[in-house]
Amino acid sequence: MACWPVWAALALAALIELVLTLADHGLVGSPRWRALAYGYGAFWPGLWTGWSVNYPGQSWGMMLSYGLLHAGPGHLAGNALVIALIAPDLARALGRRPAPRLAGLWLVTQLGGCIGFGLLHGGAQPMVGASGVAFGLVMAQQLARARQDRLLGLEAGARRRILATFALLMLANAASWLMLAGQLAWETHLGGTLGGILGWWLLAPDPPNPGAGPRHGATAPDRGPGPKP
Repeated sequence: MACWPVWAALALAALIELVLTLADHGLVGSPRWRALAYGYGAFWPGLWTGWSVNYPGQSWGMMLSYGLLHAGPGHLAGNALVIALIAPDLARALGRRPAPRLAGLWLVTQLGGCIGFGLLHGGAQPMVGASGVAFGLVMAQQLARARQDRLLGLEAGARRRILATFALLMLANAASWLMLAGQLAWETHLGGTLGGILGWWLLAPDPPNPGAGPRHGATAPDRGPGPKP
């Protein structure tokens, strides 16, 4: 259960989206529930510039809640698929006690996403979704693989991997923005990607020390003087 924080966050997001989708179709509650959820839980950049809040602390609380809300089932499915594919590999790279490190990576990438949106977005529209987390976790996964390249002596390959991953993520970001006619929070994706870099730097386990000598059981014990078989 190394990935349980990720599964828990995705399950909560899925439950919220299920309820809101049912409400959209008049099967439970009221069709107004989605608008209310966005009003209280979406990231609203105007709350950083003096807008009135719906509850005390919303200017900070929305930084944690927006990633659990989505624009619909398709939006959630796309983000959840990427995150679910990345999380197990990232958990292995995080070594011992990966669960709190994964939770920390989710938090840092989500914060990076909303900070990017808040600083770079010029409009008043709200933002929802875990796409910034998805971009950030992809970046962190490739940083983990680049570190493995370095341990194998492939320094140039590690640098190429990092630069290529960042470039491809930004290319995907730009292409998606164009295909959706600007209806995409590219700022969140950029911030989440940078958050993945910061999160990996803060939370990655220390690499093995090549000068520490062999571990127990790594070599056969010396049988003393004389010829050895």
